Amino acid sequence: YCLDCNSGAAVARNTALKIAKGRWIAFLDSDDIWSPVKLEKQIQFMKKKGIHFSYTHYEEIDEEGKRIGRIVAGPRKITRLGMLAYCWPGCLTVVYEKSTIGIIQIPNIKKNNDYAIWLNVIKQADCYLLKENLAKYRKRTGSISNANYLSLIKWHYKLFRKLESYNVPVAIFLTLNNLVFGILKKILYVKKYSVY
Repeated sequence: YCLDCNSGAAVARNTALKIAKGRWIAFLDSDDIWSPVKLEKQIQFMKKKGIHFSYTHYEEIDEEGKRIGRIVAGPRKITRLGMLAYCWPGCLTVVYEKSTIGIIQIPNIKKNNDYAIWLNVIKQADCYLLKENLAKYRKRTGSISNANYLSLIKWHYKLFRKLESYNVPVAIFLTLNNLVFGILKKILYVKKYSVY
């Protein structure tokens, strides 16, 4: 399926989520890469454990597809509170069971729309980590993921205040909390290795 024009990630994802007919939902942006066995291994893991929402490790690569020496992991289990603290899963690593979670739709927001999806999914099921590196995430210059901290603070605040409908003090607290857990993620869950 193709949209008539580039309407942004939220519209594309909402459209895909509406027309998806399968039991499992997974996301892959055009410039990222899955291992050929990712879906097979992840769905097998979910069926075996009886879980409905999962994610995996991923490796960061540069714009040319070269390794940059980082593998990103996360907590073994993420609850609703854990997801409010930080957006742990890489979008390209997530799989959830549509038959259990239902059809998720999010407002048309420019940034953080994957986080908005996870905050909806986590209301229905906790998220579990499959401890395998099964995807490659392309770090692009000028991407939303590389935005400056002031921009990230603004978009996180909007997510908690407008989409999640928290009052101002709680939205500010959750935004600041995200900054703290973002630092913790880099310390605890980003494994560096030599590419040489």
